[in-house]
Amino acid sequence: NSDGAQMGNALFCVNDNGSVGIGNTNPSDYSADANNLVVGSLTGNNGITIASSGSSGYGSIYFADSALGNKVYSGFIRYQHNISDMTFGTNEVERMRLTLEGYLGIGTSNPGRTLDVTGDAQISSTGATGLRIVGGNTSEVYMIFGDDDDNSMGGFGYNNNTNELSIDVNNSEAVR
Repeated sequence: NSDGAQMGNALFCVNDNGSVGIGNTNPSDYSADANNLVVGSLTGNNGITIASSGSSGYGSIYFADSALGNKVYSGFIRYQHNISDMTFGTNEVERMRLTLEGYLGIGTSNPGRTLDVTGDAQISSTGATGLRIVGGNTSEVYMIFGDDDDNSMGGFGYNNNTNELSIDVNNSEAVR
């Protein structure tokens, strides 16, 4: 028909313009930027499950610029079942990884901390801007500086238990 083909009780719909609806009879009602496939209705919970091998498979969403070479996955989101990591990529390169442990790596595929950034980071605002480091009442909080040979050359530390600030230089305390 002019509204497209519908099967059964309209759980699946293909409109004349090629828009596909699963659990939705009017996929072309949604933004033309992303209405090729519309899943679900505006009621209840809706979702998509990508099932793949648990021992070695990937579940992926690719954003393609071409059907040739690496351009078939210029951008991607991938879940790697064998290591339980989720990766995000742009320009055919992994840019961010969330690991099984909950570590988020930006610019690294092997994050070793809750947030592990390789490269420059920036915090900015048009108003007041700051960086707050909060620890437990009896713990120490710190900011450490290092290099490729020694990742703990110096830094600032604050002991919440004794309310003392310390400055370390060349791996030793210089001021308290």
